[in-house]
Amino acid sequence: MTSDKQPKPRGLSAIPLEAIQAMSYKPYPPTVAQKQALVRLIEAAKGDTGQSRCIAEFLLAWWDADTYGGFGLTKLWAVDLPLCRDMQTVFSLIAEQHHYPDHFELADDFKEIIRQWRPENLD
Repeated sequence: MTSDKQPKPRGLSAIPLEAIQAMSYKPYPPTVAQKQALVRLIEAAKGDTGQSRCIAEFLLAWWDADTYGGFGLTKLWAVDLPLCRDMQTVFSLIAEQHHYPDHFELADDFKEIIRQWRPENLD
């Protein structure tokens, strides 16, 4: 005789994956290189060139892509290689830290970038 009931999962298989990841996730502090790359990108985004616009779009996609727009990867072609490498470094920072820019006390810098590049989105 077979039972229609499935045995209840035991151990880790009974815990949702998101809960396991939340329990085990402990980010390392940002590296000096990551912090420096982020500072360079913020300063570049405050410029008034096409390259500045691309960098601003990259940073604002991190802040809130639904509000400020996503970032098309082919836009990297408009960015000088050293700044493109900084974008790669910041991309790894974003992936590793699981935080928005305001966690790094960058809200004022990002609001300035919004004022410059997305004034229509100001509150």
